[in-house]
Amino acid sequence: MGKNKLLYPSLTLLLLLLLPTDASVSGKPQYMVLVPSLLHTETPEKGCLLLSHLNETVTVSASLESVRENRSLFTDVTV
Repeated sequence: MGKNKLLYPSLTLLLLLLLPTDASVSGKPQYMVLVPSLLHTETPEKGCLLLSHLNETVTVSASLESVRENRSLFTDVTV
Protein backbone atom coordinates (compact mmCIF):
# COMPACT_ATOMS: atom_id res chain seq x y z
CA MET A 1 0.00 0.00 0.00
CA GLY A 2 1.23 3.48 -0.79
CA LYS A 3 1.97 6.28 1.56
CA ASN A 4 -0.99 8.28 2.95
CA LYS A 5 -3.55 5.59 2.16
CA LEU A 6 -5.77 3.96 4.72
CA LEU A 7 -4.36 0.84 6.29
CA TYR A 8 -7.72 -0.92 5.93
CA PRO A 9 -11.08 0.62 4.91
CA SER A 10 -12.95 -0.80 7.87
CA LEU A 11 -10.22 -0.12 10.41
CA THR A 12 -11.49 0.33 13.97
CA LEU A 13 -9.63 1.22 17.10
CA LEU A 14 -10.72 -0.85 20.09
CA LEU A 15 -9.72 0.36 23.49
CA LEU A 16 -10.35 -1.83 26.51
CA LEU A 17 -10.08 -0.41 29.98
CA LEU A 18 -10.59 -2.46 33.10
CA LEU A 19 -11.70 0.13 35.62
CA PRO A 20 -12.89 -0.53 39.15
CA THR A 21 -16.57 -1.45 39.26
CA ASP A 22 -17.44 1.57 41.41
CA ALA A 23 -15.94 4.06 38.88
CA SER A 24 -19.34 4.76 37.29
CA VAL A 25 -21.02 5.46 40.64
CA SER A 26 -19.23 8.79 41.16
CA GLY A 27 -20.77 10.33 38.04
CA LYS A 28 -17.46 11.97 37.09
CA PRO A 29 -15.53 10.80 34.02
CA GLN A 30 -12.69 8.43 34.90
CA TYR A 31 -11.07 8.36 31.46
CA MET A 32 -11.09 10.07 28.07
CA VAL A 33 -9.78 8.68 24.77
CA LEU A 34 -8.81 10.70 21.68
CA VAL A 35 -7.81 8.97 18.44
CA PRO A 36 -7.54 10.19 14.83
CA SER A 37 -10.50 9.37 12.60
CA LEU A 38 -8.12 8.24 9.81
CA LEU A 39 -4.96 6.20 10.24
CA HIS A 40 -2.39 6.26 7.43
CA THR A 41 0.37 3.80 6.55
CA GLU A 42 4.02 4.77 6.87
CA THR A 43 3.04 7.76 9.01
CA PRO A 44 3.30 7.91 12.80
CA GLU A 45 -0.11 8.40 14.40
CA LYS A 46 -0.83 9.41 17.97
CA GLY A 47 -3.68 8.90 20.37
CA CYS A 48 -4.29 10.18 23.87
CA LEU A 49 -5.63 8.42 26.95
CA LEU A 50 -6.35 10.49 30.05
CA LEU A 51 -6.99 8.60 33.28
CA SER A 52 -8.10 10.55 36.34
CA HIS A 53 -9.01 9.88 39.96
CA LEU A 54 -7.69 6.33 39.94
CA ASN A 55 -7.39 4.51 43.22
CA GLU A 56 -6.58 1.10 41.75
CA THR A 57 -4.28 -0.36 39.11
CA VAL A 58 -5.70 -0.10 35.58
CA THR A 59 -4.70 -2.35 32.68
CA VAL A 60 -4.99 -0.88 29.18
CA SER A 61 -4.76 -2.61 25.82
CA ALA A 62 -5.53 -1.39 22.30
CA SER A 63 -5.83 -3.16 18.97
CA LEU A 64 -6.78 -2.39 15.38
CA GLU A 65 -9.51 -4.63 14.02
CA SER A 66 -10.31 -5.26 10.37
CA VAL A 67 -11.94 -7.98 8.31
CA ARG A 68 -8.51 -9.38 7.42
CA GLU A 69 -6.75 -9.30 10.78
CA ASN A 70 -6.47 -7.89 14.28
CA ARG A 71 -3.26 -6.12 15.32
CA SER A 72 -2.31 -5.33 18.85
CA LEU A 73 -0.91 -1.82 19.33
CA PHE A 74 0.12 -2.48 22.89
CA THR A 75 -0.98 -4.85 25.61
CA ASP A 76 -0.89 -5.05 29.35
CA VAL A 77 0.14 -1.48 30.02
CA THR A 78 -0.41 -1.05 33.73
CA VAL A 79 -0.99 2.40 35.20
